[in-house]
Amino acid sequence: MSAAEPLLSQSSPNGLLSRLPGPVLEALAPRLRRHQLPVGQVLHGPGDTAQVVWFSLGSMLSQIASGSEGETVETAAVGLEGALGLTEALASGRLYNQAVVQVDGEALSMPAAEARRLAATETAFAEMAWISAEMQALEARQSSLCQAHHPVEHRLARWLGETFDRTGNRTVLPLTQEYIAAMMGVQRTTVNAFATQLQKAGLIRYSRGRVTICDVEGLDGRACECRSVLREHRDRLGIATFRERGRSAGDLSLTSQGINT
Repeated sequence: MSAAEPLLSQSSPNGLLSRLPGPVLEALAPRLRRHQLPVGQVLHGPGDTAQVVWFSLGSMLSQIASGSEGETVETAAVGLEGALGLTEALASGRLYNQAVVQVDGEALSMPAAEARRLAATETAFAEMAWISAEMQALEARQSSLCQAHHPVEHRLARWLGETFDRTGNRTVLPLTQEYIAAMMGVQRTTVNAFATQLQKAGLIRYSRGRVTICDVEGLDGRACECRSVLREHRDRLGIATFRERGRSAGDLSLTSQGINT
């Protein structure tokens, strides 16, 4: 393990970390490890005890609920705006869904025990944790509405646009139609039909195992109202992603003195 160069700063690409004042970030930095997460890596399973909190630096982390007959649906996703496992680490410590890496990329981890200690001693860290929990609750409620009432084409456009924003404006995404279908709780043939429509409109290109975002503004125009609702929530809570801050991924850097790699 080697220490890297400068300091963890308030220009962090992670929305939650960017909320923390300098002294808290300095206290936090030595407790963080930097990871490169590959697609499909399982971060925890249902029934596990929370051992680690993950802060995305461009990876997309999905929480997946499974039924008794093997059916799956994405119940929550964490990208640059948030943290995975923080709420559970500070509450009962029990994890209820499987968490997997949906889009590869970097993330920072910290021990759950350190998160509990900081939440008890640093008001700013505790407030950050409450913001994270509030956003998760808001997203869960909006997703329930979306799943029940909005057409699949609009949901797919929203899902792709959200993934673009929350991975740091990443245009090439390692996503199969099978995976998208599982995340959205629909059939693969349904995803194929609507992905074909989006491709014909010039909004995306897709091949086996990869989706390329060609026109994110066009996707926004096809998305359901949940797209703007979620973006408004992130902006109000101060955890907006790169695009929502009017920046690109190249405009921000996460410096890392004291962070183990």
